[in-house]
Amino acid sequence: MSTTSFLNPVIEAARALLANVDHDNARAFLPVIDSAAGQPPIGEPSPFPLGDYPELHALGNDTTRPMLEAIAGAASSITWWQSDAARVPPGWVERSGATQLIGPDGTLVGPNQCRLGLFYLSPDLLYPDHWHDPDEFYLILAGSVKMSVEDRVEILGPGDFSVTPSGAVHSLETTDTPMLAMWGWSGDDTSFDSYSY
Repeated sequence: MSTTSFLNPVIEAARALLANVDHDNARAFLPVIDSAAGQPPIGEPSPFPLGDYPELHALGNDTTRPMLEAIAGAASSITWWQSDAARVPPGWVERSGATQLIGPDGTLVGPNQCRLGLFYLSPDLLYPDHWHDPDEFYLILAGSVKMSVEDRVEILGPGDFSVTPSGAVHSLETTDTPMLAMWGWSGDDTSFDSYSY
């Protein structure tokens, strides 16, 4: 079975989740997903950076479990990575992992104005204040996280959707469980050059 066929259930599950979110940021990604579906992947898969891919099924809910199951089935076909430690706050890179499923540098090529991926944080981990030019969304798939955006603080769990506007200072902090989220960046410039902390 090709990498594309392993990724198709992940892409289809991502589309199904975003189609049920009543927010412009979610809807904007639907045509991006549609255009990427069925494409051949670029690059080679790389393993989950923190060892064996964790069992997250019990940390999801009925809404997010289909995507969690698709990700678990495709985990060895996904190109996982960790951020460059020199560009991010100290201490959390070794306890996090991410992938860009669709985008200019994604496993599936997408437009320069959008990036869509997965983001994993270990338990009891603070991803401190940071900011960037693209608008960003998180859709929590498993676990929970305290999300702070400027003066707004929310506790997000499976199925919850949060948007961070361009330039807003924000942070994430996990509880005693890990968190896996779908993330998306959108805007005129989605390069990582504007990222700062």
